[in-house]
Amino acid sequence: MQENALKKKIRELKKQEQRIRQAERCVIWYQYFSDQGQYPFIELLSMTDEKRKRVFEDFFMSVYLLHYRENGQPLSQLYDPALLAIFGLSGYATFEDVKKRFRELAHKHHPDKGGNADIFRMFLEAYEQIKDH
Repeated sequence: MQENALKKKIRELKKQEQRIRQAERCVIWYQYFSDQGQYPFIELLSMTDEKRKRVFEDFFMSVYLLHYRENGQPLSQLYDPALLAIFGLSGYATFEDVKKRFRELAHKHHPDKGGNADIFRMFLEAYEQIKDH
């Protein structure tokens, strides 16, 4: 993606958060795209289109998650994007997607199969949090 097109896209994301949340002040946008955020401009510029698409999906899931919480709406089918990212899943993943991916990763990283116990534990804890949601 060209630098100018990416700048335009990021500005549009900020406007979309303001429209969705009906707020002047953006909260999620700054956490994602400011210089101190998770994805500074230079990092976004160097990403592949697929990786950047995932970042934008996670951003929107975070915006809607905050919007629903602010308005007291049920979150029964929404999961924390940060937890889904641990599994490499988009913000639109279902519990079945999470369960399937967890099983794949657990099989690969289980200490009895020669995997790293710390990595396995990280996946297990994330899965438990999503399951308890």
